[in-house]
Amino acid sequence: MILSKLPSDFCAKIDLPASKSLSNRWLVLSACMDSNLRLHNLSNAADTVLMQELLEKILQSKKSTDPIEIDCKNAGTVLRFLTAYLSGTPGKWLLTGDKRLSVRPISDLVDALRNLDAEISCLNQSGQLPLMITGKSEFSKSHATLNMQRSSQFASALMLVVSKFSNGLQIDFEGEIISEPYLKMTTKVLEECGVEVKYSDRSIALRGTPKCSSEIFIESDWTAASYFYAFAALSRTGIIEMENLYSQSLQGDSIVAKWFEELGVETTFTPTKVRLKKVSKPLPAELELDFIDYPDLAQTVAVVCAALNIPARLTGLSSLRDKETDRLQALSEEFNRIGAKNTIEQSTLILHKHDKLDFSQPIKTYGDHRMAMAFAIFSGLYDFVEIVFPEVVGKSFPNFWEQIRKIQNKHPIRETKMRSL
Repeated sequence: MILSKLPSDFCAKIDLPASKSLSNRWLVLSACMDSNLRLHNLSNAADTVLMQELLEKILQSKKSTDPIEIDCKNAGTVLRFLTAYLSGTPGKWLLTGDKRLSVRPISDLVDALRNLDAEISCLNQSGQLPLMITGKSEFSKSHATLNMQRSSQFASALMLVVSKFSNGLQIDFEGEIISEPYLKMTTKVLEECGVEVKYSDRSIALRGTPKCSSEIFIESDWTAASYFYAFAALSRTGIIEMENLYSQSLQGDSIVAKWFEELGVETTFTPTKVRLKKVSKPLPAELELDFIDYPDLAQTVAVVCAALNIPARLTGLSSLRDKETDRLQALSEEFNRIGAKNTIEQSTLILHKHDKLDFSQPIKTYGDHRMAMAFAIFSGLYDFVEIVFPEVVGKSFPNFWEQIRKIQNKHPIRETKMRSL
């Protein structure tokens, strides 16, 4: 796909997908609860659609005496949440995935589940797919230790199946916690369901069976919104409006509203929507940000800095190595190909001043939806940016390219009175 340069002045209303993170958490919780919970505004992302399909397959297969294959394809969240869920679901389950998912980290979660008396065996290399799980109706132990240096999703996976622990659940943490806002998201969702959660720096304790009202509405995805913050930052007088985003969000990536202030993007809220407006403001001489809690924003911010030629030091990127691709290496390689000078120091990406960017070669996406969407941001300043395999955006934002076309066409939005927060 070849992207034309976007106009520098535009006014557009963008339709965002619902939060994939919240959707997947509510789907697993709903499967664990004996209630008629209705989820409104579920994400249409491929990962969430897959989660729905697999949970339905599990429900229909509970009485089977033969092992049932549960193929998680390339969905890391689906794999981790279902590893815990299936361990507490009677039956025999063969958990599989594609080549990339098979090497993504899962061993810390497997070890914790085994310590809780789950029956899990790795059929190939230890700690990797495929997994054979003999599920039980509940766990006989209630205390586990979990290494948190690879993913907060391991802890979230255990927390979401708290109903399978008759005596409650305590998780002691080892190592530095990464992506902690996602752990707090899980905490808030469970508290909304009446679960008592005691959270500290080194442990979390849960007690109670989740019970919830019959209606849940899921807010829009702040990570998806970050790409349009980027387009606004690269514009001259761009205005973008997006619905179902809130200043008091469960999503940690809502921090983009604060971060992009420095890049001249003003955020205003009403109770139901947000408006971004590019304002005249000197760019920072350099930028330094820590992504330990916000890894999904790293590619977006890196591309904005490269496009605006702002030297930057982006730290806390260790978890990018374990995503759909090695995102840290992929970022560096694609930046090198277009002339955006950079260096990697362990888990830090350093962007240097460059002379001129060259888009004569297509941008590789490495099978990674966030590589495709992040590098599309360059079309805010450059013509003929070509993205290879653009369809990968379906993993989290199926209508992404359609929304960019709204900016290209300057789709108008009706003026409304809004207040800054």
